[in-house]
Amino acid sequence: MTVGYANEVVTNYSRARIPLETFIVDNQYADGYMDFTLSEGYPLKEFRAFVDKLHARGQRWVGIVRSSLSCMFAEMIVDAVD
Repeated sequence: MTVGYANEVVTNYSRARIPLETFIVDNQYADGYMDFTLSEGYPLKEFRAFVDKLHARGQRWVGIVRSSLSCMFAEMIVDAVD
């Protein structure tokens, strides 16, 4: 998924007069599916403009954060501390 595609989805909802309060995205927005990152398909400037557009309409963007992903580096952290 890209910001452009997400914007297209929101636009199509508006055209079809389908109410949209919150646009929820699974972790495809993340770089390598790592939490708190943005992929190449979500350049920060475009993403910010998209979120600002949603906010101007009283809508929200929610990105799914997968808590299990933080465990990916647990072994590395333990090794570093030892």
